[in-house]
Amino acid sequence: MNSNEKLKIFFAGENLERFTPQTKILNDQYQIFIEDGNRCLGSALPIRDLFLIIFQKKTFKDFCVNCIRRVKGFLPQTVIVVLCESISKTTMCNLFRFGVRDVLECSFDKEINLNEAITKVNFIFSNRPKNRERRSNFLTLKHIKEFPSITEPLPDDKRIERAKAYIEKHYNCPLALEHVANIACMSKYHFCRTFKRFDGISFKGYVKNVRIEKAKELLNNTGLSISEIAFEVGFQSLSYFNTLFKSHLNISPRNFRKMSLK
Repeated sequence: MNSNEKLKIFFAGENLERFTPQTKILNDQYQIFIEDGNRCLGSALPIRDLFLIIFQKKTFKDFCVNCIRRVKGFLPQTVIVVLCESISKTTMCNLFRFGVRDVLECSFDKEINLNEAITKVNFIFSNRPKNRERRSNFLTLKHIKEFPSITEPLPDDKRIERAKAYIEKHYNCPLALEHVANIACMSKYHFCRTFKRFDGISFKGYVKNVRIEKAKELLNNTGLSISEIAFEVGFQSLSYFNTLFKSHLNISPRNFRKMSLK
């Protein structure tokens, strides 16, 4: 896209009238599209070089997820963000898995500064090379406001602490390297080197350790099954969870629970 062209922003879903005052103002800065009747996200498909889709639904159903999956297949470089009042953890993980970058779960009565959000999404994603696009590289809107301004200096140790805090809070969701590096405002290569320099462990190793520690807590303090705990702490495979747990602690999750009950 030519640098002089306006970014193209597409709105779809429900209760879009709440954005009308802001979109009228933003028309001078962006090229705004509103859903075309009942076609919903389908109206976005003919738009060339579409940068951002903002999809708003009060509650998300399976057909909404499938619709997003289809649209992302046709528009792989388009950033999709979701606004909703209620969403299950499973649905949220599926949205991330199918290419959604941002999910903001809050009341529609809460005002959102569209210009600020779009500016920050643009800063994070617009210059990413197409051949480095990954479906799992999502960024949650509720954390965008936590980003420092572009000109604000932030030492490496603070950036790593920011990333670790994010991991601690979102250990049960997919944690792509490039996404967490974005949280730290670093390239993924510099982030990996810096993370290991400060913590003496790789990013992936740290994520595994956090998830194992959370699993130990759930084994000790809940009646959840082993498989439920595995998925609750972010593992997608029960067999991998069992193997990793035993390699870390020299004991299986089942036997660990038995010992804690003695």
